[in-house]
Amino acid sequence: MERTQLLQQIAAMRQALFDEGILDKHFTYLENLDENGNPNFVEDTTGLFFRDSANMLATIQRTLENSPVDFMKLDKYFYKLKGSKGSVGAIRVKNEVNRTREYCKQGNLEAAKAAFQQLRNEHNILGLGLILTYRYRDKLILLLMKVRLDQTEEINEGKWIQKQQCF
Repeated sequence: MERTQLLQQIAAMRQALFDEGILDKHFTYLENLDENGNPNFVEDTTGLFFRDSANMLATIQRTLENSPVDFMKLDKYFYKLKGSKGSVGAIRVKNEVNRTREYCKQGNLEAAKAAFQQLRNEHNILGLGLILTYRYRDKLILLLMKVRLDQTEEINEGKWIQKQQCF
């Protein structure tokens, strides 16, 4: 029963990420690659995305705080960030990257800073959603390992009892 509940929670959390427009079909493609050989592919890829994008967001933050702001440099950073988002299907992050980038192209610093804060929020929402999904998945894996261990112990106890009866 616990296994079924965990599976339902994982499915519901994953679906919510799609329903709320946080993820798009590219994440599904990533999951399909995960199923074709490397069981940690999605987690590894999203981990790399978050490491790299967190560094890029920090760089963008510093650049926005410089005076005068180098909008050309910001455009390059946003271009890189937009490309990396595609690897995990982070659609709302992509949308905020585009919006912030457009304000930078217009030279509208205040609007760019406000949009950048929303970009950071979307990045954090995505991260939290994926972390929670992975935690439930890890609980399920631990539960399945415990069930297998219990079954193995039962089998081994049965063999031990059979051996005892032989003597």
